[in-house]
Amino acid sequence: MEWAQKNKKLIAIGTGLVSVLGLGAYLLLKDEDNNNVKQGSENTETKQETQQQQRKNSQHNTDVSITKVSNAGSGSKNYQEKLQAAVRNIQVSKEGQNIDFQTIARILESSVEVFADDFVQLTKAQREERRSKEGEEYQELITKQSDETEQALNKVQEDIIAELGISQQEFENSLMMIIQRGLQQQLIYLDMAVKQQLKIKIHSDKGLDVDRAKEIIRYQNEVIEQEPEYFEGVLKKLVTSPDSYQKLPQIINIMLCDKVYEKYQIEEEDIVNMLGPYAQTDPEIHQLMQKAEESMRNLLQKIIPNPYGGMGGMM
Repeated sequence: MEWAQKNKKLIAIGTGLVSVLGLGAYLLLKDEDNNNVKQGSENTETKQETQQQQRKNSQHNTDVSITKVSNAGSGSKNYQEKLQAAVRNIQVSKEGQNIDFQTIARILESSVEVFADDFVQLTKAQREERRSKEGEEYQELITKQSDETEQALNKVQEDIIAELGISQQEFENSLMMIIQRGLQQQLIYLDMAVKQQLKIKIHSDKGLDVDRAKEIIRYQNEVIEQEPEYFEGVLKKLVTSPDSYQKLPQIINIMLCDKVYEKYQIEEEDIVNMLGPYAQTDPEIHQLMQKAEESMRNLLQKIIPNPYGGMGGMM
């Protein structure tokens, strides 16, 4: 967790701004999820089978998303060089038959530098494509692009794992063991730190003062509170199983970013860059972050109240 601790401020900024939705959803679903952990190995096996099937189903889409950006994918020299550099810095350690938490953390952390350039290009291309669409086309692109980015990051992490001589099954078994030991929250924060580190790889060239940043956060909160119908169609289509809840924060985040860009011509990285020195010291920003979390809870409960007899399955 050392790396995630060093990036605590970035996590606070991200979760307090548009990406607060990730933490908000986690807090909203945490109690239900903890109940699921008690079900033991039966749920673990089911989740592993689901993950394996999802990898098979998404492999084609993953390959397509990676080829959308130049110099991306396992065939490029630049990618291979970054991959090898990452692997050289990872010492694999085990606890019994399972990979230990620190090794898993290093694998996830290392994926940032391997994926960073491709992530920047992919994100910019997605924004341009998505914002040129409206209605159903826009809604379909949101979910498609969210999946593309997640799958591309997963592919990078799988490549690192393979280069280390670790099988995917061994890696998944180790993750499940960590969760059963009660370290799920640490994994969630680590994942959030990785994604925030990727976001700040996008260069911000906008001069934004702190008052303007606060104005934008207020606007985001107003959109969530006053325009739930803006999110309703996409979210209701998306939720087809308990596991699909983990996608909701990212989808809402993307839609909020597009709203902000439409009104202010400001991107997420511009606000994150501006709030860096103030995220944990400015009382008003802290209040706005708390308000964003509360608004997120209310939005999810209003649009999708307690389906499937609970909200378990988010990881």
